[in-house]
Amino acid sequence: MNSVMRQGQLSLIHVACCAVLLAVGACTTSSGGGGVAVPCALDGSCPSGMVCSGTICVANGDAFGAGAGDTAGGDGAAQADAGGVGGNADASVVDTAPVDTAPVDTAPFDTAPVDTAPVDTTPADTGKTDTVTTDVGGSDTQGTAGVAIAGLQQGTASAVCVKSDGEAITLPGATLEVGIATAPIAALGSLRVFYVRPEGAPAQNGSYQGIKVVVFGKDPLNVVAGDRVRVKGDVVEYFCETEIKTDATKVEVLGASQFAPQPYVVPAGDLAANSAASEKFEGVYVEIQNVAIVSANVIGSDGKPHGSFAVAPMGSSAPEVHVAPTAGTTFIKKDPKTGETLTVFVGNEAFASIRGHLTYSFGTFQLRPTSNADLVAK
Repeated sequence: MNSVMRQGQLSLIHVACCAVLLAVGACTTSSGGGGVAVPCALDGSCPSGMVCSGTICVANGDAFGAGAGDTAGGDGAAQADAGGVGGNADASVVDTAPVDTAPVDTAPFDTAPVDTAPVDTTPADTGKTDTVTTDVGGSDTQGTAGVAIAGLQQGTASAVCVKSDGEAITLPGATLEVGIATAPIAALGSLRVFYVRPEGAPAQNGSYQGIKVVVFGKDPLNVVAGDRVRVKGDVVEYFCETEIKTDATKVEVLGASQFAPQPYVVPAGDLAANSAASEKFEGVYVEIQNVAIVSANVIGSDGKPHGSFAVAPMGSSAPEVHVAPTAGTTFIKKDPKTGETLTVFVGNEAFASIRGHLTYSFGTFQLRPTSNADLVAK
């Protein structure tokens, strides 16, 4: 009896102690763990930390069938124990070893700069063909093709007489553009003379399209109408007439042109003896038509006749065109008493046409035929 009571007393003591220990989780009791079973109270309650399983108080989480929950809450899953009632979350921490934070190799790429030496920008030689036009003001410049005849005749030195009583050189050592001889070379005292027009002269408007070439010296030179020529020499104003002063060595005959030069047919008024407007035809090969003599002997600026006669359009006395002799014509004679040069005409003779080159002499513009054939009677 004493041993039983002693055992019962121990059981009560154990239960009491276990209840205390269970409060701190130090006492383990179960239906099969060999520990002391704590019966549920009549109202089904159990000591703190225990739950009633049937009629026995067990530790919270150890109810029957709790094994599935233990498995579901595997180590490190950090999720609630699915099998037990009120099971605590698996507190095993996930591997918190930090991600390898060793910095990526930030050594920069080869930043040696690309060769930034600029492309050779030295501009290509853009020197253009000399396109400077021929000076039409009569200055001392000339294009690569030679001095333009029209440019000389329109120049200030030609249009405005710079020396009325002699010779004035306005452009020394000039090379004319290639021209076409409009008359054969002919004697003029001890000199020789011929006329040229530009090779590219227009077919209709003959203004400024001719010039007189005066050849000095005794070197032989043969030039006929239609020859292509290149002339070098000094441009001069000789008693207000524009001329090229040269010698035979500076006249180059390049062969015959394709077409024989024809005169420009112009109204008589365009060649009026005393009109400054006639300047534009100085040196030009021209032709007037249907004219009659109005004066058989024209008096020069020196008060003497020089074999020139005056014509005007048929039935009119003006404007007068003075026609002067050349070595190729025979309409002049000497007055045996005075020695003056006179014409063979008596006046009123009519001409279907007269052609020649317009010159300037003794203060007037004069049309000079190259031969008797240039005087066609009407």
